[in-house]
Amino acid sequence: MQHELTSGATVELRPIGEMKRRDKLTVASLQFEGIPFDNEGGIDWQVAALMPGGRGGINARFAENKRNVVIALVVISWSFEIPVPQVRDGQLVGAEGIGELSLDDYDELEELIDPYVEKLTRTPDPKAPAAATTSSSNGRSSAKAHSLKA
Repeated sequence: MQHELTSGATVELRPIGEMKRRDKLTVASLQFEGIPFDNEGGIDWQVAALMPGGRGGINARFAENKRNVVIALVVISWSFEIPVPQVRDGQLVGAEGIGELSLDDYDELEELIDPYVEKLTRTPDPKAPAAATTSSSNGRSSAKAHSLKA
């Protein structure tokens, strides 16, 4: 679907219904790019303290990585003079170009991708009740049940 931004630039996005599990896994793996980990798999806070933004910069980097990966996965094309970021061979390529967008264009792009970020990063609530079924349900759809009565 193509969207026109206030600046006149256009952005074409994949339909949200076309997102796949592999897209979710890609976001999950690439959102940690550039974040230092220790031997136990936790964040190496000593190294993080030496990075730009220090320890607090880790959360900002994590959020930026996540958004950049989603942009690379969902933007099909845009009218900006910079290449659209892509995920190739398990790596995020061209994300530095996102930093060249005007703040207004980036803010609008961010609004467009918010539903994708939500869909690709949500995790089920383990405390949520399972889908409710009635005691009279036999696991068949109502259409199937009606066809069996005929």
